[in-house]
Amino acid sequence: MLRFHVVFLGLTFPGIRVEWAKSRARALRFTEEVQLLFEEMTRTLRHFEDKSAQWKLWGETGAWPEDKVVSSEWVEGHQAYAERQSAMYLDLRRHCADLWQDVPLHVTRMQAIIDNPSIAEPGEFDSSSSSKAKAKEARREARKV
Repeated sequence: MLRFHVVFLGLTFPGIRVEWAKSRARALRFTEEVQLLFEEMTRTLRHFEDKSAQWKLWGETGAWPEDKVVSSEWVEGHQAYAERQSAMYLDLRRHCADLWQDVPLHVTRMQAIIDNPSIAEPGEFDSSSSSKAKAKEARREARKV
């Protein structure tokens, strides 16, 4: 088994090897988590699209058991319900897509900071940063218009 030691000013620091291994493992977990995040986001959006299409199909074709059909009002009611469900799933998809539109930008920024920590700005990771909150609110308002 090979052993690596950091030598500085004639002193050996085997503990640094352990810290390096821990840091590398964290970086690899971060990369895996990012991949999982993007996959989950993609699957969630696809799920909402599929559910919307399913409800739309049910509303258009009247795909419910024949023995359940009581009257034309019943059919109209179920069609209206199916249309509302379809619209709800499309709205959920749009909402998630809007919320997640900046995620790739943030991930890219975090990867850049991992590669070069000196580029991190002071207070960049404070959740109470008022300038970030204002920018986020401005983006929300711009989307509504």
